[in-house]
Amino acid sequence: MVFFDYSENILKFALEIKMFYVMTALQLNAELFRELSIIAEDESLMKKALKALKKLSAKKQAMDETEYIMSSPQMADILRQGEEDIKNGRGRVVTLDEIWK
Repeated sequence: MVFFDYSENILKFALEIKMFYVMTALQLNAELFRELSIIAEDESLMKKALKALKKLSAKKQAMDETEYIMSSPQMADILRQGEEDIKNGRGRVVTLDEIWK
């Protein structure tokens, strides 16, 4: 009876999977541009890709702004107090014209 040692192959396969999921920023950038080059001549697909990237960018910017604001304990307290005031009816509607006066 012959036994095969698959452990080395399994380990190699597991490392390949790990390397696939742990890409550096440079590798991700290269992969992004490779994928974009495939659809570069199709205006419709490029518009869809651009729209998706803009959505991701807006989400990232909003998260960054929220983290920045919430990193200040005083600002976080002000926001929490404002939310509580609104829930308790201690707020009023303000128009854009009033804000820019």
